[in-house]
Amino acid sequence: MDSKVLVRMELRGLKPVLREWTQEQARFRAIVDDFAWWYGERSNIGLLAVAACRLRGVAALEEFSTRKCLPEINEDKKDRHGRCDLWISGSEWGKSYAIEAKQAWTSIGASADFGSNIDSAFEKGPWADAGNLVIDEADVRVALLFVVPRIPCGQFDSAREQLVTFTNWLAAQRTPHRFHAVAWTLESQMKECLSADKRHSYPGVAIVAKVRQRAIKRRPAKAR
Repeated sequence: MDSKVLVRMELRGLKPVLREWTQEQARFRAIVDDFAWWYGERSNIGLLAVAACRLRGVAALEEFSTRKCLPEINEDKKDRHGRCDLWISGSEWGKSYAIEAKQAWTSIGASADFGSNIDSAFEKGPWADAGNLVIDEADVRVALLFVVPRIPCGQFDSAREQLVTFTNWLAAQRTPHRFHAVAWTLESQMKECLSADKRHSYPGVAIVAKVRQRAIKRRPAKAR
């Protein structure tokens, strides 16, 4: 598998976790003879948690109960019970991360506008969810999108070029105003990743992530 991790200083504490995540994808493939990214958002979050826990001095917690402000269903703007996808903390970093994640499946075929598709899925999914986290939920709040690229079988001859275009785009997005971390792991053999109907190949998975600065401050509990 071809893997890469690119991280800005805003998320430098997660760099070893992302590196281990790419290795965990390869480990899963070697043991199970299957691809974890086939199985959706929860599977990828699970592998990210496993990757974190393989590192010394790092702990992770999935799908944990917390408080959120959900203005779209909560007109009085009081925070309510909710869940956060993943919490990661490292003793060596001195920081904890609350991560809201989603998964998007997007075509990277010759005529596909995958950049716009990724941006839309990111804004409507994890970016919005991370904005509902209260401000003291972990030291850093992170919006993260797993991106599974799709290539039509009729374009396998140009698949390598399409994957290069895709990874070049990902690498170029690691900027202060775009994404603070990108990572990917890709399989070079398209036929190894065919869909059940054999019409498409899903040759890997990528991550784009960004710190979510704007959040809701937790209200102090009322005295009883």
